[in-house]
Amino acid sequence: MSESKDDVVKVATGDSVTIELHKQSLEEAGIEARVMGESLGASFGSAIPGSVELWVHRSDVERAEKILAQVEPREEKDREKFPRPTSESQPKGNTPRGPHTHYNPDPRP
Repeated sequence: MSESKDDVVKVATGDSVTIELHKQSLEEAGIEARVMGESLGASFGSAIPGSVELWVHRSDVERAEKILAQVEPREEKDREKFPRPTSESQPKGNTPRGPHTHYNPDPRP
């Protein structure tokens, strides 16, 4: 089976929001792109991470990869500015701010 420039090739996978943004970037550059797997996300929610795919014609793969490579560093910078929240241990007992005032530890009148 020979390869044709009209064959489609997967260029990215990820969550639906990221893939839709990538598709928009490619279409702005004049590259026809197709999103596949959105129905899996709708059916199963986040049970299948990275199930949404972005496909382009084989003849556009090089240009598409260059565009996506330019988009990725921007996303990395955003992750640095807005890191994921981390769980911190909760204060125990009397903190420097004093005891909790929303309850009475000694319920006797």
